[in-house]
Amino acid sequence: KKALSADSLYECVAVDFISDPNKKIEHVASKSKLPEPRDVDDLRAINLSGLPRLFIVNIKVPFKPASMMAGSNYYDNDHGCSWILTFSIKPDTVKEALGNSPRNAVKLLKAFMSEWPTNEDLRRRFKVILHIDNIEDIQVRGLSMLKGYNGKPAIINKMGDRFCDESKAEYFELDLNVTKGKYMSRKGLDQVRDVCAGAALRIGFLIQGEPDDELPEIMVGCANIRNLDINSHQSINL
Repeated sequence: KKALSADSLYECVAVDFISDPNKKIEHVASKSKLPEPRDVDDLRAINLSGLPRLFIVNIKVPFKPASMMAGSNYYDNDHGCSWILTFSIKPDTVKEALGNSPRNAVKLLKAFMSEWPTNEDLRRRFKVILHIDNIEDIQVRGLSMLKGYNGKPAIINKMGDRFCDESKAEYFELDLNVTKGKYMSRKGLDQVRDVCAGAALRIGFLIQGEPDDELPEIMVGCANIRNLDINSHQSINL
């Protein structure tokens, strides 16, 4: 049974839209200054919680449009740009993770992050939900397809690489390479790119719960984004 998610486990603290003219941006956390700990962050408790202070999602978006006839080297020279969302763990999440009876979604997230290298079943369960609030006000060709997928979860099972610091307490980064996705996913992203400058977007990430002891699902992190123009991204050398 579908139900509204409880409050997210992490809160969004930064959204960046950047490109490097020479290469795709990977493992951004190792190449940029991370957000400083907030006054509410108890670093000792976070270190003991089994969850990292920061959760980072780097969505690597190509400039070339999706093509059904594209060969394996179609995107080789397309460095694209990165949509980087940074989330900071909430104090309540830390407290719950340290407690005796954390909710199923908290336990699932801890397992997802700690078992990523060895647990293929968990790796395949990362989901993204993108919702355009003002989709009825947008006029683009082929909008019916976009409407059909609006607000529906999509599994990201073969598009992601994971990075973390040595202690695994500071950050957990997922790099999502859109070019590895299926054609319909890439085509849908093309349409989002066409409308995002005038769109009111909501995006959220979660881990798919399957057996009852992994439910209900809870958003790991989510963000509201307005007037995101892909053509106005910042170009930097990382």
